[in-house]
Amino acid sequence: MSEIVVGLMNRRLAEIKQLLKEIAQIVDLGMERFLSDSYVRDAGKYKLIVAIEATISGAIIYP
Repeated sequence: MSEIVVGLMNRRLAEIKQLLKEIAQIVDLGMERFLSDSYVRDAGKYKLIVAIEATISGAIIYP
């Protein structure tokens, strides 16, 4: 595996790790806050979508 691929994979993994931490912070707010605050819901959805995209990107880079 080339250095470029390794670098890309490391960046994707770091991105996913950070997004999971941020999603965990949203989870810590509780279900009631999540359901009642559209900004929190939107942020959670966005972070989940970005994490999924990073995962797919990593799978494409190194199938």
